[in-house]
Amino acid sequence: MSRSAEFEGRIVLGMIQHGTAVSAHLTEHELILSKIGGQRETLSIFLRPFSPSMILDLDPQRITDGVFFEVKGTKVGSITHGPLGHPGDGEFDFRDVTSYRLDMKYFFERINVEIGGATAAGIDCLDGRTWRPPMEFSVRFDIPRQDIAEFFKLTDLARDRLLKALDLAASDR
Repeated sequence: MSRSAEFEGRIVLGMIQHGTAVSAHLTEHELILSKIGGQRETLSIFLRPFSPSMILDLDPQRITDGVFFEVKGTKVGSITHGPLGHPGDGEFDFRDVTSYRLDMKYFFERINVEIGGATAAGIDCLDGRTWRPPMEFSVRFDIPRQDIAEFFKLTDLARDRLLKALDLAASDR
């Protein structure tokens, strides 16, 4: 089952912020994050393996403490960015993601999601010969309380359990 939504947030690639919001598309095996707003070029980050359970946790202790995951490998995703030259030329920078860290903090009014990672080195898409160094990226967005149930396609029982845990976590802080 896939889920898609747009959230307030930001994507930073190579120390440059792209867009004014984040589109998140979540499947059982992958998270796709895309920038919204800003310049005409597209920027998408594909993270796999990924699972909805990496963001959604119903354990009260982990909700209070926060949760993180680190994923590393030869290829645990990819980034596409472009067009970088003249819009009609179609030069896209494509990089394999070699690592990412996912941090979640749970609050009464939202779930805060922060992802930071790195890519492999890649060939410059404009000249096709020059090697470019690995890049770092970060993504930050909040899932508002009122959107949690719809984004995760929660049953009424699961929604009530999660909202109660968020309430308890907020009272413990």
